Amino acid sequence: MRCSDDRILTTHTGSLPRPPGLTRLYARRARGEAVDAGEIEAAGHAALQGIVPKQIEAGIDIGNNGEQQREGFFLHVRHRMTGFGGTWKRWPRADVERYPIFKQSMEQQNAGKEMVSSFAPPKVIGEIRYTGAAQAMREGTDFRNVLSERATAGQSGFVEAFLTAPSPGIVVAAIRNEYYDTEDAYLAAVGRALQVEYEAITAQGFLLQLDCPDLALEHHISFQDRPESDFLDFVERVVATINEALCNIPRDRVRMHVCWGNYEGPHDRDVPLATILPLIARMNVGALVLPFANPRHAHEVRCLEGHAIADDQIVVAGVIDSLTNFVEHPEVVAERIERVVKTLGDPSRVVAGDGLRVRHRCRRRSCRRRRGVGKADRAERRRPYCLGPIVPQSLSGHNPSASRAQTAPAFCAYSQEALDNGTVRAADSIALALAAVPSRMRPAMPCVMQARRNRL
Repeated sequence: MRCSDDRILTTHTGSLPRPPGLTRLYARRARGEAVDAGEIEAAGHAALQGIVPKQIEAGIDIGNNGEQQREGFFLHVRHRMTGFGGTWKRWPRADVERYPIFKQSMEQQNAGKEMVSSFAPPKVIGEIRYTGAAQAMREGTDFRNVLSERATAGQSGFVEAFLTAPSPGIVVAAIRNEYYDTEDAYLAAVGRALQVEYEAITAQGFLLQLDCPDLALEHHISFQDRPESDFLDFVERVVATINEALCNIPRDRVRMHVCWGNYEGPHDRDVPLATILPLIARMNVGALVLPFANPRHAHEVRCLEGHAIADDQIVVAGVIDSLTNFVEHPEVVAERIERVVKTLGDPSRVVAGDGLRVRHRCRRRSCRRRRGVGKADRAERRRPYCLGPIVPQSLSGHNPSASRAQTAPAFCAYSQEALDNGTVRAADSIALALAAVPSRMRPAMPCVMQARRNRL
């Protein structure tokens, strides 16, 4: 796993916007409509070919396939495992339930949208076995081929590439058990099945990112009316199951993502990071992906002080809030990075990210360079990515003005394409290009704010 040895590397959390046509195909299939498998495969592959260069153009160092060939971050398991069928309605979010008017507003916003809802998942009605090894390998092969084609053509690529896979805990929490005698038996079966997917990803040379929102989110969903001790017991059992599934994978080839849900809600029922960190830190991974930009959890970077995590673990710090339509000022993002660096005491252990998955189903803010700018302007916008590391004064020994000049993320902009097709909403992770650059060299950050307001 690459460290930020020369500069702060950039990444995102995995899920990137799918084209509207592809989303419609996934939604139709999820509703039980007859959809041609070849059509979905072709549309997914085309989306993959489009999303990789967009990440690279935006300055992403550690990128992925945007999960374009899946309908969601965990619901794809119903196509790769046996035992799933039917459907049920998930428990509501406890924080949203406290505010009826806000809840009604959310429901109205979502009404009529083409989407694959993770709150209407299937149930487990039979034995779980992993039968999608060929699909998992093909997903990786398709991604590798796109990267190879760029390399052959002399085009730039990623510093490192990753693929995602779900935690067994989110599958167990979201997909109701109507087959196994105990939750432990269900969890163990899912863990054994997902081990195949985990090993398929790393066998192809990719980093494995484990998506584990269950280790925080389920506190105010599945466990909202139960004692906190029950939830912490669940977290402990999931971590143990994941460690068993990772038994054949080196620790430094895995990173873990934990969050409290990628929705714009009150989040006043979120479990504190300090409560769960001692448990999730036991997971045998080389990096933790955590959100430190949103107003509910930004302060929790202090939880990393001391020896809360291992000295060799990397922190992918969420320094862009993907749930707001604000485009953060570069100085704000730079300060967030500096705070994480100061907390850990080692810039090489910090990678800049967004910390939350981007839902492809709603309008979102696109933080990438606007198309159509002149060649000279594009060259100027690329300059920051090859410059030096972000080092706060306390670690570098530089004077305040010099230290400040070294901190600047790259430049977020609304995508004209996203504005045109009405998909502007919270930050597209593809645009997190954060690198140090002297302030005198920074071009202005273009934002099409009025166009966004008109669209909204």
